[in-house]
Amino acid sequence: MRLVYQRQGLWGLVDKRHLRTGSATGRTDERVVAAVLEALRRCRGRSKTTTGQVIELAEQIVADTYGPGSVKLPGRSSLYRLVKVLADPAEPPGSAARTATGTARPGGPPPALQPAERVHVATVRLGLRAVGEDGGVVPVAVTAALDTASGCVLAAVLHPQQDGPVSLSVLLAEMAVPRPQRPGWPALLEQAHAGGPVRRLVSLPARIEATAARPAAVPETLVVAPSTAAVSPAVLAVCEGLGISLEPAPSRTAGTRRGAAYTLEVLAGLFARHATAAEEACAAGEAAGAYWSMPQLQDLLDEWITVRWHQRPQEQLRHPLLPRAGLAPQEMWEVLLGVAGTVPLPLAGQHYGELLPAARCALTDSGIRLGGRRYDDACLDEHRGRGRRWEVHHHPTTRGRSSSGCPTACSTRSGGPTASTPCARSTRWSGAAPAASLRAAARAHRPAARRPAVPARQGAPRTSRPWKGSPTA
Repeated sequence: MRLVYQRQGLWGLVDKRHLRTGSATGRTDERVVAAVLEALRRCRGRSKTTTGQVIELAEQIVADTYGPGSVKLPGRSSLYRLVKVLADPAEPPGSAARTATGTARPGGPPPALQPAERVHVATVRLGLRAVGEDGGVVPVAVTAALDTASGCVLAAVLHPQQDGPVSLSVLLAEMAVPRPQRPGWPALLEQAHAGGPVRRLVSLPARIEATAARPAAVPETLVVAPSTAAVSPAVLAVCEGLGISLEPAPSRTAGTRRGAAYTLEVLAGLFARHATAAEEACAAGEAAGAYWSMPQLQDLLDEWITVRWHQRPQEQLRHPLLPRAGLAPQEMWEVLLGVAGTVPLPLAGQHYGELLPAARCALTDSGIRLGGRRYDDACLDEHRGRGRRWEVHHHPTTRGRSSSGCPTACSTRSGGPTASTPCARSTRWSGAAPAASLRAAARAHRPAARRPAVPARQGAPRTSRPWKGSPTA
């Protein structure tokens, strides 16, 4: 132990048994793993294939390749678990090949033919654990907004599983404002890439370029379940001002399983594999931790969606001129933009803070205390000690910036005062009506961004479809 201490220091005396992470395939022979992968590839798309048939085909491949009895095969139950681990969550054994030629069920929702025409909001358990704000380990869930026509993820927010539903205003801010236009986003991204033992998929310049091309738009219709996202009167007022219709999500039956919830389950399964592999790769270093923190996992999810999910071909996304080739969500978005005839325009960067949830906080000499954090900036000096509470817009699941409702309306961030923090002018909005800048954005963007104008009908003015819990329902 003295020799180990001389070579490695205090780290050499630590018991490292808890750092040994097992692989997904265990101690199975690599030749058997390769044979199972080849059997899954041959059986892909066959609706009547069972797991037992995949195992028999894998045994035949091993016998033909290395000779009978040359490779020792594991037990039957171990082979069943191996097939379940190696199978693609999107195409398990026995599932038919997904095509775009099937007819829609009668009485279902109308098909979406334009980008951001119908956006579904769903929540699913991620199957991972992260370090919460109190230092404890909590299970994680993800709430995402999926575009029905293109399959793009317009917004994805991680949150502890035991917490309540995510506010719909947070999802609306994430999907309607592009990330490069948000105040302080490049600095936060550089800080995330500089610290932490996270294995990056791409470099920082490549990620900034890929994020700039990520789809962002104001949706036309939001399909939301009351248990998935919290809808407040302020959110209803903002949706009314931007012309967004809210619809309750249909009940999850056998006919609606392959929808947004099923796609999100596939996304969660693939990302859980990626996060587990990245965690095992980081566990070999001295700075390894048992779990990710919530900000690290959220940053890893945003990077994985931009680089992997939006570039991953999907069988249900087909082009009319290429019916046999599955398109990626990013490619499908660009294809629909070319044939739709209208362009869904996003909001500007100053609207990001206005869409986030608001809270009344006191401005003291030490700054603004909110959620166990302190936000301070030099532009708040002239408003200290006035004995009143200010309206502060903040993101409840991230530790980034917050926008204050003081007359200067500057953007602040956690930590001490910094003179280099940019000032993001913003306008306050209350629960009675949307902000004036949001109304101006609605007048400027919505008529030009959507379908051509239709002559108004005689009688009552046209309004969006009321939400189930709204006063007009």
